[in-house]
Amino acid sequence: MSSIGIVVRADQNAETLGHDWVPAPLGSRREVESVLAELMFDARHLMLTANIESPEESEDPRTISFSGVWGEQEQAVLRQLCSRLDARFFDAETGNFVVL
Repeated sequence: MSSIGIVVRADQNAETLGHDWVPAPLGSRREVESVLAELMFDARHLMLTANIESPEESEDPRTISFSGVWGEQEQAVLRQLCSRLDARFFDAETGNFVVL
């Protein structure tokens, strides 16, 4: 999978994000940074780039954006992240959620 996407909290039944949709926080900034740092440290040899929403945009981050060209190992990291943050991966290029 080659993609640009975001990790967000969204209803499990949602197929896409509506125009008026506002994401809920993924957790405290400290929690989100800690989980991401742990998973990305383990995956530092993989082709993932992550960016947490800035504090200026939201005190508690609502999104983590990702870019990369990745395969099964990278998807496993994203799957773990989504599981730990009770979130989903949204493919910004296709406009759909991806089951990892």
